[in-house]
Parts: sequence; structure tokens; C-alpha cells
Amino acid sequence: MSRAHRGVLWTHNDSGDDAYVYATDLAGTDRGVVRIRGARAVDWEDIALGPCPTGGGACLYVADTGDNERVRKSVVIYAVPEPDPPARGGGTMRSAAATALRLRYRDGPDDVEAIYASPRDSALYLVSKGRSGVVQLYRVSEIYTFVPGARGVLTPSGWPVCNVTGLEPQGEAIDFLDDSTFVLTSEATAMRRELIHTVRCPGRHREE
Repeated sequence: MSRAHRGVLWTHNDSGDDAYVYATDLAGTDRGVVRIRGARAVDWEDIALGPCPTGGGACLYVADTGDNERVRKSVVIYAVPEPDPPARGGGTMRSAAATALRLRYRDGPDDVEAIYASPRDSALYLVSKGRSGVVQLYRVSEIYTFVPGARGVLTPSGWPVCNVTGLEPQGEAIDFLDDSTFVLTSEATAMRRELIHTVRCPGRHREE
């Protein structure tokens, strides 16, 4: 979700597309295309919004981290100042130049398909798909070192579960609008259109 442009969602295609992000809204309206200048799309997997690495404003972080065969020696996160969506009616614009943050995992290649920016400390977090049987959480604490600063194993957090069974056969992206509402979407296929679901869960509370 954009913080600068009310109601705008930023999304992107999986592998096979060029370096584009697409602006839409909760109704799926086409709000135009932005080409990320200075970026390549090998296997883009996720996108997040957080403070720019150099400070001053918000950046989109695009994770080019897909690696099904776990053979990539390094992966890239592109940071680009959040662009303005093209004027209503679509069209294509170019972004400001992207900063490439090149990462190498401490224990060798991994298939990472999720990224988020922490609102607490502005660190980036990468979440693996768990092809080895364990889902890994990588924390990029000093992004200019290009090396994740820590690694941990994801464990249940204690929050109540929000059941989204049946909404998406292959969920690909999630973003929270507030503490109890999130947006869920998935890939389109030749047989199925992409849908955007807005889901409201029961109020969050800690188990006593």
C-alpha cells in the first residue's frame, strides 16, 4: 500500500516480465505502469515500502530473490523512491534511478519469496520458502554491508489465526491496511484472473 497516494497499491509480475511495477487500487483499477530505472528482473518475488536507505522519504524495495534451484550466488533488492503513479487513465512512466542492494546469504543460496520493512528499526527482513524443510528469516540490519546481519527460524507468534481458506489457490502477496485488515492477492493464469481480496479479521489480542 502506498503511503503517499491514498488507495494506491503497488504490485509486479513474477519472472518473465521486465522491470515494471504496476499501480492499481482495491477495486483492481489500472492506474498505470512505472519502469524501474537501473533494475533488471531476473525473478522478482515481492515488494515492500519503507524508509529509503539514504534517509529522506519512502522507497519501494523490490526483492529479486527468487531461486527455485538455489543456485544464485547473490541476489538483489532494488530500492527506489516511491514514484507517483501515472495520471489516471494508465500510461507508462520511468522512476528515479534504483539503488541495487546486492546480498549473499551466509550459508549459501536460498529461495526467498517474501520481504518486509520493519516499522520499528527500518531493517529489511527476508523470508525463505522453506525448500530445505525450515522457513528461514533473514534480517538485513546494515544494508550497505550487502550481507544479512542475522538469521532465525520462524516460530508461531501467538496471534490468533485469520482463516483465508479458499480465497486464493496460490496466495502470492499480502499487505496490512491496519491492525485487523489486510489485502490478499495472487497470480493470474491463463485459466484464472487475478483477484484482490480485502479481509477483515477479528481484533488482535494476546493470549493470556
